[in-house]
Amino acid sequence: MTTLQIIGFVGLVIILIGVIFLAIERFKIGITLVAVGGILGIMGGIGHQAEIDKDTPTALDVYRGKTTLEITYRDSVAIDSTVVYKVR
Repeated sequence: MTTLQIIGFVGLVIILIGVIFLAIERFKIGITLVAVGGILGIMGGIGHQAEIDKDTPTALDVYRGKTTLEITYRDSVAIDSTVVYKVR
């Protein structure tokens, strides 16, 4: 579990605690917790998405020679190709 996933999870827990406070009519504390939890959840979600996109090769990576093309053959016919990062 990455740090960003942990931040998102903590944000979710804080939101749930805030909803409980709202249910027992402690509005100021509940709204504050929901807001803080929402911000943490959004930060974790955006950061996690950015981390996922980091693993996708870009056109600049191909241009700089950081990738290679893997081709799958079946009966001497190319049926699939995938761009992957070179092993360092």
